[in-house]
Amino acid sequence: MADEAGMAGTLPGILEQRVEDAESALGPGRIRPDHFRGRGFDARAAAAEAMLAQVREKEEAARREKDEAAADLRERGLQLAVVRRHELELKRSEQEKKRAYLQSLAKQQEDRRARDKAEADERRGAGVTADFFGQFGRSDR
Repeated sequence: MADEAGMAGTLPGILEQRVEDAESALGPGRIRPDHFRGRGFDARAAAAEAMLAQVREKEEAARREKDEAAADLRERGLQLAVVRRHELELKRSEQEKKRAYLQSLAKQQEDRRARDKAEADERRGAGVTADFFGQFGRSDR
């Protein structure tokens, strides 16, 4: 016992198990409770329980984040479906306009052909024939 007291004076903290000696090499104020032998079983169990609670919290946060990402993905899928539906409707509308325009062009061409034919028939019938000369001298006057 006397040796321990003498040794404690020469090597302070080793036998006393102070918290300062249990600080992590990663930085000041970071204590590794599993390396600090000065705590009792209950204190170590509480520290282990706190670590488990932190792990559970992280897992829960990761699960929530994953659920939120899945919900966001579903929402984006719905938005994409709406956009696609809108684009299809615009495409149908454009096709309908194009079809109506082509129908109107076909109608105009048909009307023009009919008019050209009527004009050609009229020109053919407007020539000077024997009937034209036969009308002279038959006047009732």
